Amino acid sequence: MSIQRTIKCYPQMRKDIRRAAQELANELGGAEYLESNHRRLLARKLENDGYDVYQEVPMVFTFAGDPIPFGHGFIDICIKTTEGVVILELKVTPKNCRKQLLRYMNHWTHCRVLFGMTVNFTSGNVILEDVENTHEEKKPFAEGFNLPMSGIIKEETIPGC
Repeated sequence: MSIQRTIKCYPQMRKDIRRAAQELANELGGAEYLESNHRRLLARKLENDGYDVYQEVPMVFTFAGDPIPFGHGFIDICIKTTEGVVILELKVTPKNCRKQLLRYMNHWTHCRVLFGMTVNFTSGNVILEDVENTHEEKKPFAEGFNLPMSGIIKEETIPGC
């Protein structure tokens, strides 16, 4: 699957994410809430749209097959689909989080990353940026993949975990 095809294949999901983020920014009205508040509410909106949403998904950074990790992080929101995942990185400051999102996308090894999106909530506005997966060829889709479950926040119990 080419990157161009990926952009064309997921317009509804991108539209839903953008709409949910803009609605959230409008509803919170510029009050300065924590990133965790925005994350939880955005995840709930996307779940209400029918998406399989996970929060605070742990990431371990390894280098060139070396089994010893050299770092870690937490993906703010991960949307699981039958074809792979979408990774969202949220901020409540004007900070550019594109590099952080790219790091998560590059080190994700569980399945294909369809695309990523940065979501910056600042002063009652929301700024979103699509980030395409440029490492797609090394991460084939794994049928029936599971997300790393330690530390994930999900409203209901996850079957089989």
